[in-house]
Amino acid sequence: MGRPKTLKKPKTELVFDNKKREEFLKGFSKRKQQRKKKAQEEIDRKLKEEQKRIKSETKNLKDKFKQSFKPIAELEKVLKDSDEDDDESGDEVDRFETDDVTVTISAINPDDLAKKNFIGYRKVKESDSEESEEEDPETNETSIPGMEVSGKPVRKVKDKKDKDFEKLTEKLKSAKDVKKLIKEQAKTAMKKSKIIKMQNEKNHKRNVKLSQRKKFLKEKKLRKHKKIPKHKTK
Repeated sequence: MGRPKTLKKPKTELVFDNKKREEFLKGFSKRKQQRKKKAQEEIDRKLKEEQKRIKSETKNLKDKFKQSFKPIAELEKVLKDSDEDDDESGDEVDRFETDDVTVTISAINPDDLAKKNFIGYRKVKESDSEESEEEDPETNETSIPGMEVSGKPVRKVKDKKDKDFEKLTEKLKSAKDVKKLIKEQAKTAMKKSKIIKMQNEKNHKRNVKLSQRKKFLKEKKLRKHKKIPKHKTK
């Protein structure tokens, strides 16, 4: 008996588009350049956003400084009115003259006497309990009898940013100092920025490569004219 016949499986043939195949095999450098271009565009976009952010931060800081050094209009008005009242009042003097006697009546401020001769209005010292009651009227009003909470009132803790800002304002004496401080703040923000660091590193690498390329071409040119010997290979 002969061998049993086996059923032949249909063969699958792969047909390539020669044009696309050639384009794929020759397009490695092209695709690499496209990726580089896309990455550079992304870095440029992030860099612009970072610069805008730093610019807005410096502007806000400048406005904050202006607001902190800006005189309060209401307070100035009150002080001006009080100065005018003091000038108008002064020491009021009334004179009464008769044939034999001249009487002069003058109004004296007791506070002035208190400063000079320790004479003035009688002031009663208040106890500590009364002072604490006056200091915390809100707690007394809102507290329920028999359910009072003992202990010191909770103080508002200032934010770290506010404390830092107060420290900065203490050192400032003129507009020149303010400008200098704003520039320093912008520089520190730029140094801390990751995207700016990345861009600087990239520029540094590119400059190093360019300098190496220039050096190589210069040596090649001199070697061609036999002015410098070739490097010996071991």
